[in-house]
Amino acid sequence: MRREDATPIEDGLELLVHGKGRKTRTVPLYSSGAAYLADWLALRGDREGPLFEMVTGGEIVVGHGIGPQAMMAMLHRRAMQAGVQNLNWHDARRTLAGELLDHGADLSMVQKILGHSSPVTTANYDKRPEETRRKALRGLHMPYLGPRQKG
Repeated sequence: MRREDATPIEDGLELLVHGKGRKTRTVPLYSSGAAYLADWLALRGDREGPLFEMVTGGEIVVGHGIGPQAMMAMLHRRAMQAGVQNLNWHDARRTLAGELLDHGADLSMVQKILGHSSPVTTANYDKRPEETRRKALRGLHMPYLGPRQKG
């Protein structure tokens, strides 16, 4: 991801994400995600180049982007600090899918946000407990008219 892939929008930031199979999609960031990235961009500056660069000794190493292995090492380090075992990037994607679904997004919207080609893939990310499904069904209102009288 490059600096030019992050652009401000009305109440956040938008990222151009390059996914598998050379597919690209835009992902808006709001709230704390946008605030974190905005703070990084203020430190990093507007120069072209990798969006995320190495920081050594408190100084940004200009032009030295962070690769997937370095990102994974950072994720593992933070997971260890939090006492979480076996965390990976797909866990974050599954968590995002569940949170979006819990907050009322439909499966089609979650599919688009995650960049999945198939809704089946997105449905596989839904790891919410059975109680969530029960709660959804309890929330349905279907009128009951009682037994029909023969007339």
